[in-house]
Amino acid sequence: MNSSEIISKSSTKNLTQEESATIFQKIFLGEISETKIEDFLLNLSNKGETSDELTGAVQAMRNSSLKVKVNLQENLVDCCGTGGLGKSMMNVSTTAGLVAAAAKVKIAKHGNRTATGKSGSADVLEAANVNLNLNPNQVARCIDEIGIGFMFAQNFHPGMKYVMPVRKRIADKTIFNLLGPLTNPADAKRQCIGVYDPQWILPVAETLKNLGTIKAMVFHSKDGLDEISSVEKTFVAELENNKISEYEIDPKVFDIHQKDLNDLQISSPQESLQLIKATLQNEGFKSGEDITSLNSAAVIYVSDLVNSFEKSFEIAIDVIRSGSAKDKLKELATFSNNLNESA
Repeated sequence: MNSSEIISKSSTKNLTQEESATIFQKIFLGEISETKIEDFLLNLSNKGETSDELTGAVQAMRNSSLKVKVNLQENLVDCCGTGGLGKSMMNVSTTAGLVAAAAKVKIAKHGNRTATGKSGSADVLEAANVNLNLNPNQVARCIDEIGIGFMFAQNFHPGMKYVMPVRKRIADKTIFNLLGPLTNPADAKRQCIGVYDPQWILPVAETLKNLGTIKAMVFHSKDGLDEISSVEKTFVAELENNKISEYEIDPKVFDIHQKDLNDLQISSPQESLQLIKATLQNEGFKSGEDITSLNSAAVIYVSDLVNSFEKSFEIAIDVIRSGSAKDKLKELATFSNNLNESA
């Protein structure tokens, strides 16, 4: 089948893994027009993406990406949400990554500008003066030397330049919301992934298992977040030792009793940065501390720094209240800007 036939098929029938990989490979090579990319992404979204289609897309995207090689790769953690919720909250996974890095977890943060909200991880880190335009060796130095590095997706997935205008135009979730977390250029073997719909919790966990992930938590909260919620229970699929278990995290167990998430709403990356700083500077911003501590605990837990979520939560609280995560953000900004081109 040629590209047009596969795109046409995708409107009514599921694609095989090979067909999906073929189309995505052509997309990343710039061989498919924006109009056809838009038709294809909307076809998949309206039909409902399958695990075969997702796996084929992941293979194509990984094959076309730049690679980041770091020391102690087996301990590396990525933490990100799929987005696609139409909500505009403080960047929680980015904040959690900073807290975990301050707790001595090695973080390979993979992210992009927002496609559907007000602030993506790239947007808020840019607002914090972090240098987004690093090459693979420079990102590796960030991770190896200061414990956290950021891989700006569009720089590490060159083919994404053909997709971003289409994603902006669609302004809703697509299969690319799922692809980002599954295509970390540093090949992080430990991950925390928030998904935009509970139907994707198990399929994403299964995909991570197939990709050789050591340990992961995939989650979606009852109040509709691609984060661990500080208000409602969160559904979790945990992958460890090649086995997947399912359970819920209840914030009340951790003496968190938030009524709503109103204090976390933002309208720009600058507002998100203000809330992140208020959280990490221990200024008594309870809403920020509560949701950050739960999500940081997940990152610390999958790193195997300690052997329980409860102990990880205690570490997260201590780090937030010490102010060391605030210093980690400053360190990332300074270090990333001081790297020279030959690094």
